[in-house]
Amino acid sequence: MIFFVNPHLITEAGDPHTGIPIMPIMMVYAYTVAKSKGIEVSGIDCIGEAPLYMRLGSRGFTAQGLDEEYVVKRPPKEPKLIALYSRSIASFISIEILIKKFKENFPKAKIAILENTQAVTSHSLAYTKDFLFKVGADYVLEGDPDAQIENLYYAAINQMDWHLVPGLWSKSEPERIPERNVGLKNLDELPFPNWEAVRYQGYWELRYAHGPAPKPFMAIMTSRGCPFSCAFCSVPSLNNRQWRAHSAEYTVNLMANHQREYGVNNFQWEDLNPTSSEKRILRITELIRERQLKFHWGTVSGTKIETLSVETVKSMIESGCNYLSFSPESGSSEHLKKRMNKPFNHDHAVKLSKDIKGMHVPVQAC
Repeated sequence: MIFFVNPHLITEAGDPHTGIPIMPIMMVYAYTVAKSKGIEVSGIDCIGEAPLYMRLGSRGFTAQGLDEEYVVKRPPKEPKLIALYSRSIASFISIEILIKKFKENFPKAKIAILENTQAVTSHSLAYTKDFLFKVGADYVLEGDPDAQIENLYYAAINQMDWHLVPGLWSKSEPERIPERNVGLKNLDELPFPNWEAVRYQGYWELRYAHGPAPKPFMAIMTSRGCPFSCAFCSVPSLNNRQWRAHSAEYTVNLMANHQREYGVNNFQWEDLNPTSSEKRILRITELIRERQLKFHWGTVSGTKIETLSVETVKSMIESGCNYLSFSPESGSSEHLKKRMNKPFNHDHAVKLSKDIKGMHVPVQAC
């Protein structure tokens, strides 16, 4: 059995951005893929199950979520593999504590840390692997976890040579550099994420998220990666500047499926750069209107506003888009060019923002 764990929500005093409770999308995809391969799975989301339970730690950090002693007693039986999801760099504090406690309770189980490749608040596990091994982890999996979760499991139970698993670092040979885990080329091969192991209602109770969350909502991801190489961002090293996307058909079917399965009508798109293909976005909006689907969605994690035209934005809004976020990062073109290595067209952004506001849709700039 694989036991998946989404760690606690860690917030640093004075920096609430560290505490954005983004739903564990990549972990849920890995859970779903493992289950689809016939592997027994179980899991727990420390945030979703106790979102209002808060503890003040040392050095100004606050932890939200289940007590660690409860978490380590949750597996229904002895797991073969415990997979801790490295959701953000802030969650590293929680992961360290959980590794030690799981090792005490399940000394025979293998512990693996799964990388979150789809968040600017994440980090490359290659830089922290030695510390993770020191505190008790057996494996560190770089790259999209859903692409290699099956192989990781069979490596953990000694039915596969771990050397053959792309992206897998092992405590037994910590200096061996693995083949890169580039993830699935065709994302449409993935089954729709199954949220049965996550109490997603807990995120509704918090009433704060990456974007406005006034009603029950679900986080989804319609694309992965980003083609840019901004100097301040972890994503270039996590995704090798590759952008991959679900087809328009998959994306619309995913939202329609979640609407039926979970009773939600609001979708937060957590893509790093969902509008990289304007053609794909237009097709998504066409399908929603053709099928007369009624739900709302927004680019809560931001997007490259230069990829959008007024006509495309109008089509998005007509299909239910009710929130747009984009990320100039700075008002200074010189600063962006010389220090942040980020291309950005301020004139286009200002003009289009005014147009969006005129369409009575909230727009936000990071």
